[in-house]
Amino acid sequence: MSRKLSDDEAAFLQERIDALEPGTFHLPDLYGDAWEGFPIGEKVDRGRAFLEAVRQDRFPEVEDLGKRSGGRVYGKG
Repeated sequence: MSRKLSDDEAAFLQERIDALEPGTFHLPDLYGDAWEGFPIGEKVDRGRAFLEAVRQDRFPEVEDLGKRSGGRVYGKG
């Protein structure tokens, strides 16, 4: 069973997305320094949950660009 974003986590991520300039980004950019404190399994789970939320249009301004460069690349229009 895959992890889903909680409403609180989705709200946090939305605030961080809103603060980004248009362009490309990686999920760790949204978490900032906190990302390094997550165990690898949690990073994987959060990454999958975010990707699923993007695919479900939970963050309509974010697009999965379908490529990897140091991690999955997302775009903000």
